[in-house]
Amino acid sequence: MTFAVVAALSGNHLLIEDVPGVGKTVLARALATALGSSCRGCRATPSPALRLTGVTVFSPDTATWEFRPGPVFGHVVCSTS
Repeated sequence: MTFAVVAALSGNHLLIEDVPGVGKTVLARALATALGSSCRGCRATPSPALRLTGVTVFSPDTATWEFRPGPVFGHVVCSTS
């Protein structure tokens, strides 16, 4: 927990690796909430890069293209399984 707070406040990155079920996602979401930022999730399986970075889709209602950002646009990104 201390490393996560220090990394967030100093503007650095932190990668937390551990076995499933120890609270990594809970820590990421709690930290994002405490910082007033967003927490976006992504699957920890091989997936197309578009799923992570976002995709542009056509909206027939407005006849325009809309960008839907992926998880990497969040301040805190956590892997969900």
